Amino acid sequence: MPADELPRPADRSWWLEEALALPEFAGPEAPALQGDTSADVVILGGGYTGMWTAWFLKEAEPDLDVVLLEQDICGGGPSGRNGGFLNGMYEDLGMLLERFGPEGRRTVEAAARSIEEIGAWCEANGVDAHYGLHGDLAISTAPAFDRQIAEMIEEAEANGVGHLYRELSAEEVRERFDSPVARIGATMSHTAGVQPARLARGLRRALIERGVRIFEQTPVTRLGVRTAIAETPGGTVRAGHAVLGLNAWSGAIAPLRRSLMVRGTYIVASAPAPERLEQMRWTGGEGVYDLRTAKQAGKATTGHALPPPNPEGPFPLNLFMEPGKATLEEMIASTERGLLVTRFHYSNIVHPVESTITGMTRDGTFWIEGGEVAYPVKNFRFTQSIIEALTNTESIGRDTELASEFFFSASRVPALKIASFKFSGRSDH
Repeated sequence: MPADELPRPADRSWWLEEALALPEFAGPEAPALQGDTSADVVILGGGYTGMWTAWFLKEAEPDLDVVLLEQDICGGGPSGRNGGFLNGMYEDLGMLLERFGPEGRRTVEAAARSIEEIGAWCEANGVDAHYGLHGDLAISTAPAFDRQIAEMIEEAEANGVGHLYRELSAEEVRERFDSPVARIGATMSHTAGVQPARLARGLRRALIERGVRIFEQTPVTRLGVRTAIAETPGGTVRAGHAVLGLNAWSGAIAPLRRSLMVRGTYIVASAPAPERLEQMRWTGGEGVYDLRTAKQAGKATTGHALPPPNPEGPFPLNLFMEPGKATLEEMIASTERGLLVTRFHYSNIVHPVESTITGMTRDGTFWIEGGEVAYPVKNFRFTQSIIEALTNTESIGRDTELASEFFFSASRVPALKIASFKFSGRSDH
């Protein structure tokens, strides 16, 4: 599909758009903090980590005064845009046992309990998050993978969870998922799925009903180390305890940076196609994944593939771009009208062959007028072929910076002055 015919980018995510259109997930309002207040506990972060922390604190002590601060809206980050998969980490059990012993098994057991607990919580609190305990289906797509199905089940049996798996013949796979590439497979019965933004926004509503004070659009500019005082543009929160419920965003905090590895995934959503699903017999609601590696083509790995399973296959990592001769100031001075972009964020691959990427600007976008930075502007969305953008490069900066947008690699690159770039819209921030 040509880039100019691609569907419009979602304002936040397709999950959130669907949820926020419904009153039970959109409200009630949680305006930004204005003035100073105090609490027993202040929680930073309005995603799953922060909100579940608030929930269980109120479960343990209903009279506890809890304040939750979120820089955007609750569920506006990864909690409202993930794949919605609930699993028990069973496939990691062998590694966890090897590294952490009994504690590794307890981790898997806790994750496994959460699968039914989330469904029970949704039912008890009237949250229709499209919860379904459907299981997963792993399929082999080449003869080289057939053995991996058996090895997966053997490892599960050795670790005491073999009862959750069942090997399927090719005929049994086609009864569930009639794909021409599918060979044998295996079912994993103990997994579930949810609409993640509905879960996040439903949890938000339940917290407000329980008396948790939520302040959205409230970034924390400083948090006291010795005393739990959270400073925001509109006021401060003084608390007895503070909880960093930031999940991946904790990597921006210097003392935690060396202890965390941030990872992410890509999601492609198709238009509804119930007739096609019926034709494929894929009507059970289970997740389906394959076991691809370089062996599929009968080739030895080049060493550039990401750890499986992954949707990308061979992938260039840790890139270096040769610098040019221009300073950033010179590139700005030579621009009559344009945009200064300091960072791209949530960049996702739309068309691998054309190298078309979609995403947003972040952390400072400015309008250039008459060779000078005139004023800041709101962030922009873009859908652009990177190959096309590079062919429009007018100058290359002499200084390079380390850019790390993904969990698995970083690149050292200079600033670029590009004559034209396809921005598709503006955000509200």
